[in-house]
Amino acid sequence: MASPLSDELSMDEYSLSSSVLLIGTIIPEEPLPQEKNSLSDLKRDENLWFEDGSIVLATDVHLFCVHKSILANNSSVFKDMLAMPSGGGTGSSDEEDTYEGKPVVKMVGDSDDDVRYLLMALYNHNFFRANNPTTAPILLSLLYASSKYDVPAIRSEVIKHLKSYYADELPKLRKCDLKDLVFGSDSSSDVDNDFDVKDFAFQLLSAGLRANLKEQLPTMYMECAGHPPKRILRLSNKFSLGNDVIGNILSGREKLSKWPYFFAANVFSPQLDCNFITCWETRSTALFDWIIKNQNHRELTRRITVEGVPCFIKEELSKKICADCLKRADTLFADVKSKFWPDLPKIFGLGTWEDLKKSV
Repeated sequence: MASPLSDELSMDEYSLSSSVLLIGTIIPEEPLPQEKNSLSDLKRDENLWFEDGSIVLATDVHLFCVHKSILANNSSVFKDMLAMPSGGGTGSSDEEDTYEGKPVVKMVGDSDDDVRYLLMALYNHNFFRANNPTTAPILLSLLYASSKYDVPAIRSEVIKHLKSYYADELPKLRKCDLKDLVFGSDSSSDVDNDFDVKDFAFQLLSAGLRANLKEQLPTMYMECAGHPPKRILRLSNKFSLGNDVIGNILSGREKLSKWPYFFAANVFSPQLDCNFITCWETRSTALFDWIIKNQNHRELTRRITVEGVPCFIKEELSKKICADCLKRADTLFADVKSKFWPDLPKIFGLGTWEDLKKSV
């Protein structure tokens, strides 16, 4: 036997284990490739298994037996896929290309919810309707899946729903909360206990970019730019927004910061004379107080644009401002708003509204 201090192993010691180093460290064995779930390991979806179905869609959790005609009539991607000689299968020689004699399509890259919600919307037209309460996962999944598989009926319904908050025309920009996009404007205050509106804004921007939305992007960017820089970076990374997108949000945030002050300066207009000294003093003091109170509040831009002059001049304050100056405030506010809206896509490096509409 070799000496304890020897660098050599005897033949007996060497043959004891080929996976032990001279110093006794175990050499890790090559990991065996993970086997994907076989079809026999997957569960049939209770609500989306039709015995007379002609094709089986397989996720990593469930099997969905549905009708080729439903898929092909609503989706150009499925129509082309099902026209292939394999009949919509994976095209390999794997014996699991069929399930109970029906061809199988493995939905690689799609979550179980993405597939389920898409099929639910195809089979039940009331499952998702624009401007009706829904859930965040359903909205996000339908936006993704209807875009990936080119299902225009569902995609257009999702976009119509998004437009209720992310308007593409100034007159359509209305007063509402982002949570209303999910729960509806009549929802009670306690339904969103587990709903994080901050996360959702960045989730939607990420989903909108992947779905190649155009006209909703300026207001989606504006929503995200209203948050503090650290939160922007954290949530952008959380939802895999690229560096160019993060740069556009942060750059747009700085450009956006000037607009609340433009609005305020035109509403109060302390530089303009008035026949009533009390009115002039009120406007001057109110502007100063507003600026001090609302420093760095980028999220005000949307609310200001929607609410108008009342966002600055509350009822009590309006009693101290003369009728002529209030009327002038409305006129000047409308003028600034008409300049802000065309500038919004440019603020985030998206070109013009016309560019976005042409690329749809």
